[in-house]
Amino acid sequence: MAAMDLLLGPILLGTIVNIWLYGIMVTQTTMYYVAFPRDHKWIKILVGYMFLVDTLNSIFDIGLVWKYTITLFGDVEGILVSSWWFNVEPVMTVMISSTTQGFFAWRIAKLTGQPWMGWGIALSAFIQFAAGLSSTVGAFIVKDFARFQELKAAVITWLALSSLTDVVITCILSWYLHTHRTGFSKTDDVITRLVRLTVQTGLITTLWATTDLILYLGWSHNLHLFFQLPLCKLYTNSLMSTLNSRAGWGGSFTTSTGNPDPMSGGTGTGQPSRKGPAVWRPDQPKSHQTTAIQVMTTATVHRDDGFELEEYGLDTKRVSPDDIEAFGQTQSRVQLPGEPTSTAISDETSLHSRASFDRK
Repeated sequence: MAAMDLLLGPILLGTIVNIWLYGIMVTQTTMYYVAFPRDHKWIKILVGYMFLVDTLNSIFDIGLVWKYTITLFGDVEGILVSSWWFNVEPVMTVMISSTTQGFFAWRIAKLTGQPWMGWGIALSAFIQFAAGLSSTVGAFIVKDFARFQELKAAVITWLALSSLTDVVITCILSWYLHTHRTGFSKTDDVITRLVRLTVQTGLITTLWATTDLILYLGWSHNLHLFFQLPLCKLYTNSLMSTLNSRAGWGGSFTTSTGNPDPMSGGTGTGQPSRKGPAVWRPDQPKSHQTTAIQVMTTATVHRDDGFELEEYGLDTKRVSPDDIEAFGQTQSRVQLPGEPTSTAISDETSLHSRASFDRK
């Protein structure tokens, strides 16, 4: 009886977690299509692909539970042999994990301007896919659960590279975001939240895949399946949470620039607001300031043409570090009385004293 518990228990519990995470995925997918209708077509297709594979994976896992708990109920010998419902699990997992890592590889290449980083991660994702496919082929060959330890080479390559790649992606993105802080609270707050989200999502998939590998190597029973069956859902939710997190940046962006956050699907054009200068009127009390000071602020907002997602405070083009405007920083300067006002500044707030008004 104990052996039966260790054989079927992890499959049942793993499927329960899988379905629970699938519900979160459905919610996130719906939120994405509602909140970001202007995202580029290929990103929408990518999300649709992930949702389709995720759905098929959940259906197959339900079929797996039905097979071993209903159809083969009481068949002690039958439940010792793997079913095709289970054998396709590795390849479906890598179809999702490799795609997710490939997406982040592309994004890293665009952000850093270092294509070799992206290609390195993409190569790792491809090797994982090949190892996952080999695991599926091997499962159809060996058939018996007890012989799955013979597939160690493919499984180790798949799960070890998966964990390592997640760590590399997390470190590169966190490093890039951290080194592009601007010193302005609104922009830096967005960057801090991005770093936190990157670390959290990367840490979850890394720990989950590592635990799956340790249990597979350390025990001959099916306990590792509790971590194996929901693994693909963690990758899809990781990608979707990254895409949907943009909807929460609108408040900070609006406050700092006066425009809707373009990354949240708003109607902002990325241009600073055109509010007219606030000037002291002659009917105001004469006791106000007597020094004319004009403070001009320029906010630079860039669009990642490749990613088709507008980003505030970050530039994905490869530029010279000397060009601080290319990194989306906000420059401020104080103009002294009598200094000519540049017409190139698109967003300015002018404070004129009565003395300045009288001179005009």
